[in-house]
Amino acid sequence: MNFRTRLSGRDVSVYGIKKEGYCNYDESTSISIDWEVVTEVREWGIKGIYVYAFNVAFETEVNWWEEDDAIETIDIIEVDTSTDDSWDVMSDIGDIEFGNGFSPQDCEIDIENKTITIIF
Repeated sequence: MNFRTRLSGRDVSVYGIKKEGYCNYDESTSISIDWEVVTEVREWGIKGIYVYAFNVAFETEVNWWEEDDAIETIDIIEVDTSTDDSWDVMSDIGDIEFGNGFSPQDCEIDIENKTITIIF
């Protein structure tokens, strides 16, 4: 079964944002996560239930400024892992318990190392 979940605001943490000449910034990120639930079935029953994020698309708006607030610059970072395979997408399922619902709750994006961790 495939699903799509959208996260933004405090549910998305972005790390590794750098730009020469600037040390101060604010960022705003929205992300769309395509994920699936896979069951491993045997004749005796269900061996396992697995959750995988298989495609992630995000847009981060970064507002840079200098110490004196004299110069501001806005950059847009857009990534879609369906067309850019240089990113690693990882699923952190933590302690999902049978009987409880689950979906992506948080996301960590490391721009510098090109990793995206979806936390269920």
